[in-house]
Amino acid sequence: MTELPTAPEALPPTPAPKSGRAPWEAVLAVALVAFTLLAAEVAITRIFSVLFRAPYVFLIVSGAIGGLGLGGLLVQSWRGSDRLSTVGLCLGYAVSLALPVLLLFALPWGRDLVSQAETAVVVLLPMITFCAGGVLLSLLLRRHAEDGGFLYFIDLAAAAVAAPVAVLLLDTMGGINTPLALAVLGAAAALVLAVRGRRTPLIAGALVVTVALAVVFGSNLASRWIDLPTLRIPAEARDNPSHPWHQQTKPLYAELADPYTASRIVRTDWTSVSRTDVVQEGDVHYVYTDGDVPTQMEAWDGDYNSARRDYAGFIGSLPYRLLGRSPERVMAIGSGGGLDVLLAKAAGAQVVDAIEINPSIPKVVADPRFAGTYARVYREPGVRLLVDEGRSFLQRVGKYDVIYFACAKTATTQTGGVALLDNHLYTVEAFRDYWRHLSDGGVTALVTQENVIIDRLLITALAALRLEGISAQEAANHLITARVPVQNFPLGPYRHILILSRKAFTPEQMANVDLAIRTNGLESLYLPHIRPGGANGGVIDATTSLEMARTALEGQYKIGEENGLPVYANLAPVTDDSPFYVDFSRGLHPFLTQLLWGSVIASGLVSVLTALFGRRLKTPALSLGAGIFYFALLGTGFMLVELALMQRFILLLGFPTRSLTVTLFALLVSGALGSWLTQRGSPEAAAARLRLALPALVALLIGYRFLLPPLLTALLPLPLPVRILATALLLFPAGLLMGMALPTALRSVRGPMQELIPAFWAVNGVTSILGSVLTMAIAKFAGYGTALLLGAAIYFVAIFVFPLLSREVGRARAAA
Repeated sequence: MTELPTAPEALPPTPAPKSGRAPWEAVLAVALVAFTLLAAEVAITRIFSVLFRAPYVFLIVSGAIGGLGLGGLLVQSWRGSDRLSTVGLCLGYAVSLALPVLLLFALPWGRDLVSQAETAVVVLLPMITFCAGGVLLSLLLRRHAEDGGFLYFIDLAAAAVAAPVAVLLLDTMGGINTPLALAVLGAAAALVLAVRGRRTPLIAGALVVTVALAVVFGSNLASRWIDLPTLRIPAEARDNPSHPWHQQTKPLYAELADPYTASRIVRTDWTSVSRTDVVQEGDVHYVYTDGDVPTQMEAWDGDYNSARRDYAGFIGSLPYRLLGRSPERVMAIGSGGGLDVLLAKAAGAQVVDAIEINPSIPKVVADPRFAGTYARVYREPGVRLLVDEGRSFLQRVGKYDVIYFACAKTATTQTGGVALLDNHLYTVEAFRDYWRHLSDGGVTALVTQENVIIDRLLITALAALRLEGISAQEAANHLITARVPVQNFPLGPYRHILILSRKAFTPEQMANVDLAIRTNGLESLYLPHIRPGGANGGVIDATTSLEMARTALEGQYKIGEENGLPVYANLAPVTDDSPFYVDFSRGLHPFLTQLLWGSVIASGLVSVLTALFGRRLKTPALSLGAGIFYFALLGTGFMLVELALMQRFILLLGFPTRSLTVTLFALLVSGALGSWLTQRGSPEAAAARLRLALPALVALLIGYRFLLPPLLTALLPLPLPVRILATALLLFPAGLLMGMALPTALRSVRGPMQELIPAFWAVNGVTSILGSVLTMAIAKFAGYGTALLLGAAIYFVAIFVFPLLSREVGRARAAA
């Protein structure tokens, strides 16, 4: 018996694979799936942001990869999978691309899915599409494992191209038509494959599917017969605002479903950032962004005197009353239909910078149909309407007398998934930015809906002032909070206001401040010197420790019981590293807990199934265990790094969609190059390069954790093209190194373990779900920076697992 070599260096070298070994049909199919899947992922995320309250971006991203993994598991479990036709699989996949849109929007019972099965729809419906794509990808990777690095390069490169193209499609076609267009593209590619294969039945089937999908897409593009579902309001919810239906349903759909109103949509704009609907109800127009809390456009005759009279008691006029003078410069964040700008101009502002993250707003307010509303204020002298993110813009300008925003992002806090909602306008770092950009005597005013949010903002603002070097005694005198009377809460979402003044309020001013609040028809909540109270009752002493003040406010919000003892809301200050401003739970939110346990169980089950498949193929136990562990590490670690980096770049790039697009593009392009590099030389040479790449990646991720925050702050004043280029350059090394890890392993398992590639693909996919949920859980307790460090730790473990995998596979190959 020949003795096996004991180390990879003792193995006979494997010849380098010849270029072009994978047929062009396989290359086309991989490119098709990668391109359409990434574009569909972005489009579905946009659609679900319109339909549902909870921010499901991280769940859709991870569910997409999980669906790919499930496809690999199906291929592994079906022994006849190698006989499956690539053309037939492409056709089935093309139909699955259109499935979410057709089910949710075209079929009558789709509206019931929207209103009654939110989480199930978000998790399961896209998984059908991604599972179909996973079947194709894993099957092709197994068939052409020797060119796995090249196919993975095609996969990442096509996905990189899809990132900006998806944004273009959403901006031109809208969220509903984009998946339909992708379905037509998929069917057309299948038709090309069928024609090249000269198989008449497949050509006929591909032609029928392509024409049918093209007819659906073309007709909807022309007539928009597939659109938002009209929900049916339950009879018991019609006169009961506290009914769960109202907590689960976005305001736009509740408005349209209300039988007592004659509301109708008169304008709709789709972009990659949002869907914007203008709803007319009588003489008033409401502008809904993604169906959530609207901004109004009411009639205005162009006379500022009438505006001062009509809005004298409005909560948004309080900061101008307290300012005591006409402001020279005002910044209105999320100015919407124009009311915020009108308040500023009516107060005598000379310059108003209206910052809108929604690119549809400039087109809406310029619509001649709304010229009789206060949208016309945008055409007034001194008014600039700019599409940007508020804090990002603030970093690049001078100082303002008033910084104002009302319900910039809000939600009903009772909805479970909304705990994951983040907002960089409400963090400690944001308040420090506002403070530094106020003129002497200037004020920042924030209007919110919920009382618990205004109390958390009070604590967050106090924390920010203390970090600015202001003493506890002095910091407490720079803030006030107030609200509209409770009986007026049903009239609208503008209920609570917090005002941060650059100049401290003195005891002598308090009587006048209290009078100004009451003159505006409001109730005082926190007033320094005389009445420092919370929005839900209780008295706080903000001049003592921040912890004591926070505890006093938290005691007013009981959110449950544990072991017979009450549990109170967590009002800890919100930071950029953990910006979940509506997560008041002490531990992990139940919604996230369920997802975490579900992903852990799913990862365990898929790993066990892979082990069973491996034993059936008589794979050595050590090789099998190393393979499962390694691919699990890659799935978990990649998602931790990707999601943490996406969040890091939001502020630099202006808004989340741009961050998603740019970071994905940079990581995918560099990852594609890393994958291409793995094809050079023999599998042993590729493995040797990876043993150097993994330690370099760990060091780089640790550097990101500590060096990125100050570096990104320094880059903020630069022009947008420079910031985008800087983002790509900063992310390029990480993408390059991470892109080498998986294809190198695919080359390593070539030969005796090649049959297990779909199962390893499944392990990688399902642990990606675990990685994404783990990222959110860690960010809640310790921030995204810690999630990035955990990703580095996982890749550090992979340094020691990969040599074990390559050595054991090499032994088996040598024995064969």
